[in-house]
Amino acid sequence: MMGNLQGARPLLPAHWAVWFFFCICTLLAPAADLPFRDWTDRDNNQVRARMVGWADNVVRLRLLFDGKVIEMPEANLIQADRDYVAAWRQQFAPAGEAMPPGGWPRELVAPDDFKVDEISSTGGEFVYQTPHFAFRADVKLAPSLIREYAHIFEATHHVIGHLPMRISGEKGEGRFGVRMFKRHADFLAAGGIAGSGGVYLPAAREILVPLSSLGVRVIGEQVAFNPETFDPAPLVHEITHQLMHRWLDIFPIWFCEGMAEYLSSVPFETNRFDFQRIEDGIKDHLRRSEGATAASGGWVVVDVLGPEELMAVSYRRWSAAVSNGGGAGLYYRSGMLLVYFLAHMEGKGDAEALIRYFHETRGSELKRERYVTEYNQAVEQHRRDLLAWAEAYNKALILHRMETVAYNQKVEVYNQQVRAGFAPGERIDPGARPGAPPEPTQKPKPPTILEENPDGNVPVDVKIAEEEARNRLFGDRSGAELWSAMEKAFATRKIRIQQVHAPDSTS
Repeated sequence: MMGNLQGARPLLPAHWAVWFFFCICTLLAPAADLPFRDWTDRDNNQVRARMVGWADNVVRLRLLFDGKVIEMPEANLIQADRDYVAAWRQQFAPAGEAMPPGGWPRELVAPDDFKVDEISSTGGEFVYQTPHFAFRADVKLAPSLIREYAHIFEATHHVIGHLPMRISGEKGEGRFGVRMFKRHADFLAAGGIAGSGGVYLPAAREILVPLSSLGVRVIGEQVAFNPETFDPAPLVHEITHQLMHRWLDIFPIWFCEGMAEYLSSVPFETNRFDFQRIEDGIKDHLRRSEGATAASGGWVVVDVLGPEELMAVSYRRWSAAVSNGGGAGLYYRSGMLLVYFLAHMEGKGDAEALIRYFHETRGSELKRERYVTEYNQAVEQHRRDLLAWAEAYNKALILHRMETVAYNQKVEVYNQQVRAGFAPGERIDPGARPGAPPEPTQKPKPPTILEENPDGNVPVDVKIAEEEARNRLFGDRSGAELWSAMEKAFATRKIRIQQVHAPDSTS
């Protein structure tokens, strides 16, 4: 989602010959990963800058006003700044940095030593918490059930945070929200979708889950876990959306839904995602799909959209298919298989193309966010400088006026004494006549970023960047050539893909 910078026209009221400049710039974008902050060295010298890079224990900082980049040895910084650098290196990669090393994980095992706390059970609502999630249920859940759900949520959080694409599960303040419903009607009333095993509501940033879809059994007033009918896939799908929330408006729907379907197909046990068995997971998923059939020799035959048509599907068209029940399965299945192909079969099978696609698009969005923040912070600082400049000039004018008034009053008294016949030695001394009114000092110069972009237009178009990154997924191939490569690759897994077109009802 593109953010915009809005700049108000200068407000120039006249007062004592002062032209006072005032500018407001409104930020219409989320906060950037790397804001401007004060950096301090061991000699207590400070600069206001943002971090733009790190290499060989040297931190690169872009100064707020002139935009210059300086380098500072990390060892020269105070401990708080070194801690900031360490956290940044662990979590973020600035736009333009070399792509992270490829290679898809063989397995990811999440920590299993977390606690599940029951926070409250009042008003018919039961609240449970894990390190990253808060669950609200309208019925008491058995300890084994909430523990099983907690494993899925925490393990998916671990996976999303450890994929080589650096998809971070941002929770902001507090925990990710999850609501569970005993009655399916209550699930629908809260915003759930009929026929779904769960739904993620981006506006509320909550996952809604009907317990009936999770293979449970009711024992008295308590809902217990039933391992024979439990399927974690619907939960993993929605958790993936929740943890990728930041990127849902940035990436096209084929990628967002394809990633969710792909991860929900990875074999999962307790706290372990086994990517080594992804082929089995994909085939199991396809066998349950309405558009797939089993064939002799262990083959699976499945209808899918070609990559060009799939990548052109809009959110509106996809949503219409879900709402109308017309071809939604075809879209989900096609997205999952394309992600699977890019992660495990394209090139060297190290997901290099998929990682590069995400990294380049992600980097453009971070660059846009940082620019918006840098621009607005520069405007705010310039506004404060102009206020201080105008205030200082106004004070000088007021002081000159007071001195002039005091002098004129003394002159009037002196004249009255003359008219009254006071002897020269008895008259007051008016003192020296005040000089000319003070001239304004040099107005503060706008920061470089404002001079270069006075209209406040964001110079980064993420949509164009995503389209360019997406086109590179094709390499030098046409759509037909990419399809042919997919056919051959899937055939080695005994999966026969048949290209079809989306039904007219979903357009």
